[in-house]
Amino acid sequence: MRVHTFLWSMLLAVCIFGKVLASEEIQNAPQTAIGERADSKAIASWTFLVYIAADNSLAPYASYNINDMSAGLASTNDVNVLVQWDKPADKKTWRYKITPGGKIDAGTISSEMGYNPATELYNSMQWAITNYPANHYALVLWDHGSGIEDFYPGSTKNIFDMSKWLYLLPSLADRGILYDDSQDTCLTNQGLTSTLTNIKKLLGKNLDLIAMDACLMAMVEVAYQMNGLVDIFVGSQQTIPGEGYPYSQFIRPLSLNPATTSPLQLAQNIITSYKDFYTTQQPTSDFTLSAIDVTSIDSIKQNITQFITAVAACSKIDKTKTKSMVLAARKASISFEMPEYIDLYSFYANILNQTKKASPKSSLILEKNNLKPRPSLRPRPNPKPKPTPQPTQAYQTALNALNVVVRAGLAQISKVVLQEEAGPVYAGAKGISIYYPSYGSIDSSYKLTLFAKNTSWMTFVQTYR
Repeated sequence: MRVHTFLWSMLLAVCIFGKVLASEEIQNAPQTAIGERADSKAIASWTFLVYIAADNSLAPYASYNINDMSAGLASTNDVNVLVQWDKPADKKTWRYKITPGGKIDAGTISSEMGYNPATELYNSMQWAITNYPANHYALVLWDHGSGIEDFYPGSTKNIFDMSKWLYLLPSLADRGILYDDSQDTCLTNQGLTSTLTNIKKLLGKNLDLIAMDACLMAMVEVAYQMNGLVDIFVGSQQTIPGEGYPYSQFIRPLSLNPATTSPLQLAQNIITSYKDFYTTQQPTSDFTLSAIDVTSIDSIKQNITQFITAVAACSKIDKTKTKSMVLAARKASISFEMPEYIDLYSFYANILNQTKKASPKSSLILEKNNLKPRPSLRPRPNPKPKPTPQPTQAYQTALNALNVVVRAGLAQISKVVLQEEAGPVYAGAKGISIYYPSYGSIDSSYKLTLFAKNTSWMTFVQTYR
């Protein structure tokens, strides 16, 4: 769900024809014959594939981003920048190799994308790996996105109003990522895992980097769907403006130094250029983008499991106070365009704030203040057993244990999120969200996620709302 303000939508309609004309230079550049493969299969340092599912309201931005890629590419030596592109009202799947200032056809096929997104995405990577082998691979999923909530058929129809203004907001029922309006499909989270599993088999290793130029995807649950399949994941907690990534700004340093650019450096360059673009060139106050270490995402899952257990221990002693504490923390947490998505770090930090308010005074302290002086300090031959802890003592002990888990979680988030940037609206966000609707029904697709299956988070959400 890459979106704009209403004002920008109006401006886009005025200037869209200029953008289309600007893209003609590249679209009309000399191209090889359809089906021609790469001239050489020498192993490059990087193959960078942008999978553009533009059969939807974002179509005007596809040419804009492809032009930007070619403008930033300094050289094709030791690096391959590839595009697979689905256009509206088109019966082909366009495949290009980007060149400095243009593009060449690299095997366009006469069948349309969108019928089976998981299979088509795999086939696209197979094409890239077979024809453009490299030491490192990056995959960008370019389109609308809705985070962990998945798709319901019949929901992805674009809207064009009677005055011909382009309306950029997809319908509220859209789900998943890679929306295709002609076929009314998308890539589900389960399809994502299946595809990446097959890509790993093809590569014989994890995919080095996956970036999602789509809204709301930087979530614990989305990262967990890729656990054991991807090394680094770049995504946004909030919506992404229509212009998407500033491709030229990170493709240029990659093409100048491909052999010395690590997956982490590429991820950092994407995030830094994104911040620069939406701070100076296209000022936007609510941008977010982060790099997540998928190889460590299980540590977040384990900490959340410990957190659920620690909260349950508090609730066993004082159910009412514990629920009030959790609900207050949830209410105070940073949420995004879809309010059921909250910043995990913010939630944990607010739990710590609430445990301070919930801490009772120890009954032993109260008793100590009322004790009379002892008449003698002679040792007792048979010490009396320690008094049974009072409820206030037990609750404080449980809160202390909860705080230990939460502090460990905060530290773990800071390690797993390798880099994050945010505009002033989300200055407190720390790069990774979690699904936590505070009201209404829990999305029926959530129980199908690997995170829901391997944790008790869904039960926790049902209890504390």
